[in-house]
Amino acid sequence: MITLQKLNIYYKYSGDIDQFERMGIRKDHNIISEEEWFFLSNILQSLDMVKNKVISPEFSTKTIEKLKNSCDPEVYQLLTKDILKA
Repeated sequence: MITLQKLNIYYKYSGDIDQFERMGIRKDHNIISEEEWFFLSNILQSLDMVKNKVISPEFSTKTIEKLKNSCDPEVYQLLTKDILKA
């Protein structure tokens, strides 16, 4: 489950896994796994494509659903606030 704490760690290292691996503190490494890091990288890239409407409606729906099922509600709301505007 992606929490706000994990998202903040991801942003702390600018989404750069190499920087995280080389300079990340042990506490951060104990909070977010490599698998979660790559999930965030992929989902954020997909959300950018959803926002810019460069993917199919079906892929957009799947991306939003995947995010909803993998994140705390607070993270979901934060990451979709600009995408799901009515």
